[in-house]
Amino acid sequence: MGGIGFKEGANWNKVLIAKFFWAVSSKQDILWVKWIDSIYLKGQNFWDYKVQQDVSWYWRKIVNMRVVFPSKILDEAAKSNKISLRAVYNRMLNKDRVSFANVVWCTIDLPKHRFILWQATLGHLLTRDKLHFCQLKLSSLLCPVCEEEQESHSHLFFACPFSQQVR
Repeated sequence: MGGIGFKEGANWNKVLIAKFFWAVSSKQDILWVKWIDSIYLKGQNFWDYKVQQDVSWYWRKIVNMRVVFPSKILDEAAKSNKISLRAVYNRMLNKDRVSFANVVWCTIDLPKHRFILWQATLGHLLTRDKLHFCQLKLSSLLCPVCEEEQESHSHLFFACPFSQQVR
C-alpha cells in the first residue's frame, strides 16, 4: 500500500477483535466461545444480540464494535473454517496496493536495496536539492556523476546523461 508494511496499531487491534466476532458468530469449538454462548448469547445469533445492562464491560465493548465489522466482511475473509486477518485488515483500510509494491518488496532483493527503491519511487531520496532546502551546507549542488546540473530526483533518474546510458 506504499509503506514499509507496518500495521497501524489501533486498526490492527480492531481486526484482532474481529477474529473473536467470527469465532462467536460461527460457533467455533473453543472454550471461550462456548462460555460466551452459555453466559451471554444463550443460543441467540451474535449479530442480533442486544446488550443487556448486567454484562461485563469487555463484552459490551466487543459487541459494540459490530458496527466496524459487518458479517459480510468477515464472511468474505473466512475460508475453510479459518479467517484471514490480513484480508479483514486490508478491507478495513479500504486501500488498494500500489502498482510498484511487488517490484519494491521482492524477496530476492537485499533489504537495503528494497528500502532505497521504495524511497526512490516515492520521491523521498535525500538528493542535494533537498539537503540544501533543509539548510545543510554542501560544497556543491551539482550532480556528482555528470557535474552539469543540480542534483535532484528527476535529474538523477531521467535527465542525467549517465542514467540515460544505463537504461
